Amino acid sequence: MKSHRPLHIHPNSSIIFLTGRCYAGISWLYPKNTKQYFYNKLLEILPKYHLEPEAWVVCNNHYHSLLKVTQGNLMPKFVKHLHGSTAHYIKQQMPSMVVGDDQIFSREITPWDIRQIRRINSANTVVEHTPTNVVANFNSRLYDPKVIALLKAQDRPIWYQYMDHIIRNEEDYFKHLNYIHQNPVKHGYVKKMTGYKWSSIHRWIKNRGKEFVVDCFRTYSIIDFQPIAD
Repeated sequence: MKSHRPLHIHPNSSIIFLTGRCYAGISWLYPKNTKQYFYNKLLEILPKYHLEPEAWVVCNNHYHSLLKVTQGNLMPKFVKHLHGSTAHYIKQQMPSMVVGDDQIFSREITPWDIRQIRRINSANTVVEHTPTNVVANFNSRLYDPKVIALLKAQDRPIWYQYMDHIIRNEEDYFKHLNYIHQNPVKHGYVKKMTGYKWSSIHRWIKNRGKEFVVDCFRTYSIIDFQPIAD
């Protein structure tokens, strides 16, 4: 029987770009205390699975990270631990999170939504007959009946399956690094990368210097760059 899930390959002694997304794109990580919990848990459990953090960012409904892997067979266990513990925390916080909080009840426009909108527009399909989860302009959030149904479910799913990519070379490494650090700006959370707290940009500036970080963007442009595992 074929699985709809992508095959995860985690070689020993490699660097992996790892992305995890909240189920249905719901912004469960939106509250500051939830981002902080996720951030703390991420750095807490990495050593247990012989992983070293190269870079990371925690966004409203997803996270990205670059991880140096020693034992590749431990990666799935790490993701299970990270997602399990943070899902438990989120569910504990739900009574205070979901009441009247539009930021959580709403869903960000995803790359899938954008592709569907473009497909619909190119086919000249009448928008009124388009499913509600793809009717939206590019700069807004949308309400999805399926998402609302999930929020009302007794045991709400928090995380979707994770995606990963093995870093191939120096260019691949720095483009993914820059993508991670630029992500809060891309999603409109802040105007400057350094204005976002839950990112490794501050550690990179502290350890390597601001000029090094700026030069990374000059040398390895991420214009029109979209990671495979995103």
